[in-house]
Amino acid sequence: MKLVKSLSIATLAAISVAAAEVMPTQAATVKYNFTANVTSGNNLGQYLGSFEYDDSFLTSLGLETVGIEDGLKVTFNYLDQTFTEEDDYDFPAYPIVSFDSGQLLGLSYFVADKFTIAGDLDTPDVG
Repeated sequence: MKLVKSLSIATLAAISVAAAEVMPTQAATVKYNFTANVTSGNNLGQYLGSFEYDDSFLTSLGLETVGIEDGLKVTFNYLDQTFTEEDDYDFPAYPIVSFDSGQLLGLSYFVADKFTIAGDLDTPDVG
């Protein structure tokens, strides 16, 4: 039992040192613009948006996410209406931006009319 406890403390110390060595030298607000290309359905076209976050929360070690609790802001313009991070269907758990070893994987952001989705789930398909 004593060996297991010592090993855990040594592992924790090694992880803490590795993370301390990779700390960013200067935090910055990072902004990305994106285009959503709708190629099927009733509202064909291109719709513009952007998201920004403070990169001081990132260590560039493994998989990481930045969410609204970290200052993530999203703006998306669709059919002459502007949506923000608060309009995400799963707010406040989402939206999030994902990274792998410091490389941007993407934005997880879903905007929909909650009542329409609930209605679709309750209404059986009639074909």
